[in-house]
Amino acid sequence: MAKKKKQTKLEKMGKAAEELNQVLGLEPPIEIEDQTVNTLASKIREASELLFEDDEISDETAAVIADLTEDLEEVEQIDEAEVVEEQETETEDEPEPESDEDEP
Repeated sequence: MAKKKKQTKLEKMGKAAEELNQVLGLEPPIEIEDQTVNTLASKIREASELLFEDDEISDETAAVIADLTEDLEEVEQIDEAEVVEEQETETEDEPEPESDEDEP
């Protein structure tokens, strides 16, 4: 029985970028060769913001965009949690101001 080759994330992103280049007529097009996953992901997310509801893209490209958007939202939530944690730590480290109520 022949095994079906699984596409890597980078291959799927490359195909999605090619389709976005065609559908959106991007000039300059998203460069696909010699790109890191993070760079290509960023360019695909940026291009996906140009899509209109009536633009037709494949289910595969839609899935790649959805995955990248979900990944970005998770990173943003983590970043927000770290900021809140840092703010709480800074507040705990600050000495409380002394009040003048105890003085006669």
